[in-house]
Amino acid sequence: MAARGAVFQGVLALVVPVLLWPATASAQRTTLPPGLIEQLNRTQSTSPYNPAEQLLSPLDQVRQQQQQQTNPQTGLPSLPSNGFDQRDLQRGQERLGPPQPTSQIELDYSRRAGLPLVQYGYDVFRSLVPSRGEIQTGAVADNYRLSIGDELVITLQGQVSRSLRTRIDSEGRIVVPDLPPVPGAGRSFAEVRGDLERAVAAAFLNTSVFVSVGTVRQIAVSILGEANAPGIRRMGGFASALDALAMAGGVKNTGSLRHIMLVRGTTTSIIDLYGVMAGVGTVPDLSLADGDRITIPPIGPTVAIANEVVRPGIYELATDGTISGQLLLALAGGPLRPSGNRFVRLSLDAQGRDMTTEVASLAQLTLRAGDILMVLRRDDLGVGSVRLDGNVRVPGIRSLAAAPDLRRLMGSADAFLPDPYLLLGAVVTTDERTRNRVLVPVDLEAALRGSANRALKDGDTVIVLSVGDVNYLASADVQAVLQGRQPPLLRDRIVTKNPRETERALFAPAATELRVGPPGAAEEQRAGSAEAAQQQAASPRVDVTQNQQAGTLAPGAPTAQDLNLAVAQRDLLAQQSRQICRGLQELATIAATARPGRFANAIYTPTQHDDGIAGDAKMIGNVFPCPPIFDKYPDLLPLLVEHATTIEGEVRIPGPYPVLAGTPLASVVAEAGGLAREVDFKRIEVTHYAVDNARGSSESNRQLVQMTPADLARLALSPGDVVRFNPVFVIRDNGPVSLAGEFRRPGSYEIQRGERLSTLVERAGGLTEQAYPYGAVFTRISVKTQEKEEFTRAARQLESGITAALPRASTGDQSQTLFAATQQLVSELRNTEPVGRVVIEADPTVLQVKPQLDPLLEPGDTVFIPKRPFYVTVAGEVLNPTTLQFRPGASPMDYINQAGGFTQTAEDDRVFIVLPNGQAQPVKTSFWNFTPVEVPPGSTIVVPKNLTPFDLTSFLRDSTQILSQLAISAASLAVIHSNSSR
Repeated sequence: MAARGAVFQGVLALVVPVLLWPATASAQRTTLPPGLIEQLNRTQSTSPYNPAEQLLSPLDQVRQQQQQQTNPQTGLPSLPSNGFDQRDLQRGQERLGPPQPTSQIELDYSRRAGLPLVQYGYDVFRSLVPSRGEIQTGAVADNYRLSIGDELVITLQGQVSRSLRTRIDSEGRIVVPDLPPVPGAGRSFAEVRGDLERAVAAAFLNTSVFVSVGTVRQIAVSILGEANAPGIRRMGGFASALDALAMAGGVKNTGSLRHIMLVRGTTTSIIDLYGVMAGVGTVPDLSLADGDRITIPPIGPTVAIANEVVRPGIYELATDGTISGQLLLALAGGPLRPSGNRFVRLSLDAQGRDMTTEVASLAQLTLRAGDILMVLRRDDLGVGSVRLDGNVRVPGIRSLAAAPDLRRLMGSADAFLPDPYLLLGAVVTTDERTRNRVLVPVDLEAALRGSANRALKDGDTVIVLSVGDVNYLASADVQAVLQGRQPPLLRDRIVTKNPRETERALFAPAATELRVGPPGAAEEQRAGSAEAAQQQAASPRVDVTQNQQAGTLAPGAPTAQDLNLAVAQRDLLAQQSRQICRGLQELATIAATARPGRFANAIYTPTQHDDGIAGDAKMIGNVFPCPPIFDKYPDLLPLLVEHATTIEGEVRIPGPYPVLAGTPLASVVAEAGGLAREVDFKRIEVTHYAVDNARGSSESNRQLVQMTPADLARLALSPGDVVRFNPVFVIRDNGPVSLAGEFRRPGSYEIQRGERLSTLVERAGGLTEQAYPYGAVFTRISVKTQEKEEFTRAARQLESGITAALPRASTGDQSQTLFAATQQLVSELRNTEPVGRVVIEADPTVLQVKPQLDPLLEPGDTVFIPKRPFYVTVAGEVLNPTTLQFRPGASPMDYINQAGGFTQTAEDDRVFIVLPNGQAQPVKTSFWNFTPVEVPPGSTIVVPKNLTPFDLTSFLRDSTQILSQLAISAASLAVIHSNSSR
């Protein structure tokens, strides 16, 4: 232990003086042996530098350590306790969010110029993030002035290898072991580095020194005057005046950017930020020192520049209060166009009024405070150019010298996109007399052939259409506008502001059409029809607001949420309706004010085939979006409609096609996709409409022409002509007939015109031995449509009749019950899908004897022959509705008794039987009725319900009749379903 203590004391005796060496450098240097000093230096130094190891240098280690010291609140690198206050940076960044309010200077200049103008340069501070003033990467400039607090990283390499960090002390010295102190404060970095190199060379042999700046000192700068957040800011020594201004929230738009004063001791310098931001003038010295004071004075005199420049705005003048026109144009980034500009000066007279002066040259223009320089275009039109637009591969400007006419402008066929329509194009040109832009129709096909070429003028635009653009003339929207009807584009859209009308439109059973106008306009339109007025009076109305307040909102009635959704949908649809292309709007405007029949030549009505479907459902609506070319050129659509000729009949794409006079029929047929396969060349109907403008008369000439395909090129058409290609007579009908059930060869059969059921049964191989022709079910599409219309008409009659029936109800409960029953009946009428069954005779033996009963067939007919049934069905008001086995000779009452007899609510004097062939026959069950009623197998006996408790005899009689019709349809459906499932 004594030996260890002696050793420890010896080590302390050697080490403690070394640790105290910086304070007593001169004494220690003379007393310590050189070998011991070298040993201690090796102990304190880092490992020798080796570039191959790719280790961080001592300087990078210092900077990395500084970067890792982050603020947990902001996530930004932190500084030592005596460094930059990070909270100032955070507060400064928060203040840079919203833009500054409009200043009075901006308001005045904007009013005078007639367009908004803002002050230049002030929005820079909104996005400028201030620097911390600390060096992180890169080398320090040689002219950097060191000061107290700067840290140096000194690396020795050679005979002595070590690295150390030292700061310039309070006396401005740099103290390094084994070296004499080097003065540092107030000197440049290059000067200090040179002194250190000389000191190392004198103290050590073969040793190089590398000096870098680690962390810099912290300085305090005062920002005063027109700053958004004036005050004292602490930052690194490398921070600039821009960093200080950004930390202060930037300069107010009432402060100057060109006369910022930097006070350092007794010296004051002026900072002109235009030299930094706009690159005009000299770049000011933005470096800062500890104790500097930045003062922002109010803004000085200003001028403005507007219109066709890169950076229009309000600019502050220099000290002399004037600026040349060329310098102001340079501040604004220059004109948008390198040439073709004219300049107008707005200046204030003695009374503050604007004086306008045309400036011939900017070289001699001197602007003063308050002046506005307007940079305008001399001419906005192209010179020596034409434009090609529409269905072309490369639309745009062409040289007039290279394309002086239509033929050379369009060039070859490669200039067009697929499916161009060349029979009629348009040239947008300028009228020589009125100078208005007009549309001139041209035949592009003839121009390409060279037979009808047209010379072009400077500024003309040639529009090439596509086949799709022309097909829009046959769309449902255009045709509806031409016929004065509402286009399908707007159908079922609700744009009325009347909430009650919105309720009716959204929740009414039938579809609602567009009603445009003030509240009440739709009511006046609806009152024009007696039936609609009666329906309106009969329809129950629910006051949504009052019922919701009372808590008695009827089931199924629209709620407030439903109405709010309805209003939102209405507004959306109204917005969509306003997005109709301008061409359709232009056509609608002309059609609404023109004489009747002006566009009759373009009205195209597709052929309505007699397929049994009535109303608007006969044809699929030809609705598709408006081509963009009509939105770009609104007058183009009326021009095409005016020059349309109509091709009907056996062509692949019939419809209106715009042409000029003399267009060959073969060209129009080619644009229509060619002729169909079944065209009749012996009976082509051509109608010419010739207008004699000079005589004020018109002629119509219709003729049947016999021609060959080659003759189509010799027949010339004019706008307004109608050509109909008739089909050859085809004996085959337009669809098949379906046979199902007890046929030997059931299936789908094509029929000929005039073919009868007996012939088709014979083609199907006749009936099987199990067939029951008396129960044949024959359905037809046209009958189904007619039955649906009858159901709808009956529902409307019930809705109107309930209004007259309710006042005669004895009690309120009875009225409510009657109303509920009627609503249920109306719902059943509207939702019941009719069968379309026709009662026929299907027995081949009977048809052979009575050919007048043999029905003619139509496309879409269906014939079902069931097997012979062995049952009779009893339905309605009996104790046990069921299906019973058929018994020959049994009466209806026998089957009713087997089903348990009548219930208390049965209407026993209105019992009827539905026969297997679909006929209905009443069954009289009174004591005085001795007429026997035969019940064949497959029949349905229906016992209706007695509705006498409502005491509305006439109304319920009508209802019972309707229910009977529903029962017949239901029974027919039951027979079809039961037999088809077997």
